[in-house]
Amino acid sequence: MSFTSRLLSDIPGIRYAFLDVHETAAFPYSEMAPVKLVHSNIVHEYRAPQAERPHADAMFTAVSGQKMGVVTADCLPLLMASRDGRYVCSVHAGWRGAASGIIENSLALFQRYHVDPQDLVVVSGPHIHPCCYEVTGDF
Repeated sequence: MSFTSRLLSDIPGIRYAFLDVHETAAFPYSEMAPVKLVHSNIVHEYRAPQAERPHADAMFTAVSGQKMGVVTADCLPLLMASRDGRYVCSVHAGWRGAASGIIENSLALFQRYHVDPQDLVVVSGPHIHPCCYEVTGDF
């Protein structure tokens, strides 16, 4: 079952969905900007293909038409975009990354490009909730 939000769907040039493991994306995975998720607060700014996958937990781009995405299991997937569709960021927010600032670091890139916070749309996808998962203090 895929999930979408009108908030992102109304932005020109943005086509997306939060999919489950049994669904196929609208484009091949190989066309997505590659990233090696490392449960960090690192945001990689994608400008062009690289020989090796960058180690990061968010991908930010201003490259028009670049396919972006993130693969998660129980972590929080976030898709962020400027209302004009010029800037996009896909975020894998696990507890380590969230605690160390992955969301704040992602938002900082939009600020660097002078995107007014009121012109930013952020949508969260399906993820684990406290009612479904026990985390102890020593975790």
